[in-house]
Amino acid sequence: MKWIEQIKVQIPMDQIDSVNHVLNDIEANFDGAEGQCQVNVFRNVKLSTEFIISLDWDVYNSNGVGSKEGNSVKQLLSKYGMVHHSIWQKI
Repeated sequence: MKWIEQIKVQIPMDQIDSVNHVLNDIEANFDGAEGQCQVNVFRNVKLSTEFIISLDWDVYNSNGVGSKEGNSVKQLLSKYGMVHHSIWQKI
C-alpha cells in the first residue's frame, strides 16, 4: 500500500541559504529503503521561506509515526525553523 510523508518547514528569511543546501543534500542523497521511496522537495510559490519534502513510499510500514528516514529529516530541519510532519495513506 502506498503512503506519503510530508515534512513542512517554515524558516526565517536569514536561514534560506543554509536550508537550500540542506534540502539539496536531502534530495540528492536520500537512501530510502532500496528504491522504495521517491523524494521531492517543493517551495511555496508565494512564501519563499516555506518548503515541503515529500517522501513517497511504495510499501506502508510506519505504524503511524513515519519512517526512520522521515523522522531524521524532521529532526534535521527542526533546527532551522518550525516543522510539521504528517503521514498520508492512499485509499
